[in-house]
Amino acid sequence: MNSPGASMLRCLLSLVFLWAFSSPLCAQSVGGPNASSEGPIEPPRKPVIEPRIQTTTNWFARSISPAPSAIGEVTKAFLTPEHLSGQAATRTDMIIPRLSSEGLAGLSREILTKELGEAESAPQVTSNGNGGFHWASAFKQSLLFLGVQHGYAMTQAKTRRELRGPFIKDYFRSVGRLGGWADGGRFFTNYISHPMEGSITGFIQIQNDPRGIRQEFGKSRAYWKSRLKAMAWNAAYSTLFEIGPISQSSIGNVGLHTTLDGKKRKMAYVDLVVTPTLGTAWLIGEDILDRFVVRRLEVSTFRPLWRNTLRVILNPMRGAANMLRFKVPWYRDR
Repeated sequence: MNSPGASMLRCLLSLVFLWAFSSPLCAQSVGGPNASSEGPIEPPRKPVIEPRIQTTTNWFARSISPAPSAIGEVTKAFLTPEHLSGQAATRTDMIIPRLSSEGLAGLSREILTKELGEAESAPQVTSNGNGGFHWASAFKQSLLFLGVQHGYAMTQAKTRRELRGPFIKDYFRSVGRLGGWADGGRFFTNYISHPMEGSITGFIQIQNDPRGIRQEFGKSRAYWKSRLKAMAWNAAYSTLFEIGPISQSSIGNVGLHTTLDGKKRKMAYVDLVVTPTLGTAWLIGEDILDRFVVRRLEVSTFRPLWRNTLRVILNPMRGAANMLRFKVPWYRDR
């Protein structure tokens, strides 16, 4: 049997042992793994926020804190997109009243931090927020297309034959004989080939317009305004191709020729009118096919070969314009 003194000593040693090992454990459980047993436990530090973001969010929370309805409307603008269904919107209305001004301040702080970070890293654009028209690339692509067309004309013997003689004098003679509607050309040349040319040049304008390239067929004013700009570019190019300094009149002296009956002159107004008007109609037709046919068929197929084939077949002139900027025919900016 143990003596009372030995038992008391063992009890004291046990208490000291427990005290020595329990103090660090308590400190870790309260202050975390990095907490120390010496000194008071420091609360966790708040994340450092830029002064401009902190000031903005604090003012935002204070300004709307007296008005719960304002909290709901502003939060709904962040949480509810335009395409949100009615059921989801109802659930959002149930959640919004539970948000306090402190919670909304935290939400707005997070959103502003993200938006300001993206704004600083985004490329600079003009004041309208859409960037300016890419004049240099549009001219290069148009001149490349003009070279392709005249290069094809040079494969014809009648074009090479007209290179002989006084260049400037024959050019003004050709332009001076412009008149009438019909030029004696075939129906396919006047009403199919020339509208195809106009559609390509229209797409050149669109793919160099940061605003127009985002438009899709619809009733919006922005879409029709962009397509009217494309038609204006189309008309300018068509005029240059027909009667400009580097045109059919200067290289091929088209205006000096007549048909076999000697009545219809080859330099007429049909191409100057049909190319921009029917060319723009062709362009709009491809916009319609791209929105209502190509995109729907793309959803049903996951094979790139089929998707690219659909784009080329149903939007051939858009594909030709893509190649003029050295991209594959099936390329899309979306």
